[in-house]
Amino acid sequence: MGVGERPVFDAFAGEFDFWAQTFGLARFDYFVGRLPGGTRRVLDAGCGTGILAAHVADHVARVVGLDVSSAMLAVARARRAELGKKNVEFVAGSAEAIPFANASFDAVISSAALYNTKLDVSLPELRRVVRPGGRIIVADLVQRFPRLDRRPAWAVMKALRGAPGHAVRLGARTMWRILAFRTSAAWVGHHTRPKLTPAELCAAYTRHLPGCRIEPRRWDICVSWDADR
Repeated sequence: MGVGERPVFDAFAGEFDFWAQTFGLARFDYFVGRLPGGTRRVLDAGCGTGILAAHVADHVARVVGLDVSSAMLAVARARRAELGKKNVEFVAGSAEAIPFANASFDAVISSAALYNTKLDVSLPELRRVVRPGGRIIVADLVQRFPRLDRRPAWAVMKALRGAPGHAVRLGARTMWRILAFRTSAAWVGHHTRPKLTPAELCAAYTRHLPGCRIEPRRWDICVSWDADR
């Protein structure tokens, strides 16, 4: 996340985490399945509340989660303690100025975070801290229909449309809590801020990570890049 996003995420860290947990962990298998052989040390850039970092920690020796939001990091540290993940560390900092030396990590991962940063700054930073032979693995959000996706009313409509499914799968109480979060002014304001289109994102990643592999999915675009290229 960029530094400017810290107050926004501090405002709703707990409710964001509650909502994010409803998606389950299967969506993070993309990252685990693409870690290079022999990966021991991983950086999660823009780790948020630490769900991805804690999941990947089951597969490597050490994970460092980096985020600018103190409230998000507080939730992440509570998760680490609850799960007993002693091989996870959470550090305050920005993906635009990563506080680690060159070639510090075997892999750098990031999920739904780099869209909050200036990619011309954050992507070179990710390249800097991954070792030769390592890999960068990113899933980043895009706006496929900018004229709709930037309208608050459209964001609220999507939240309402998803409510019945949440009620069936998770129960009415959980559905109402998720709906309250997704229709809150803080979240809607953040969610509808401009993001890159798929073409713009692909151009940015190709420019900074030449030869990267790009895999479009429904709501995001996945990118992996080998540092020996």
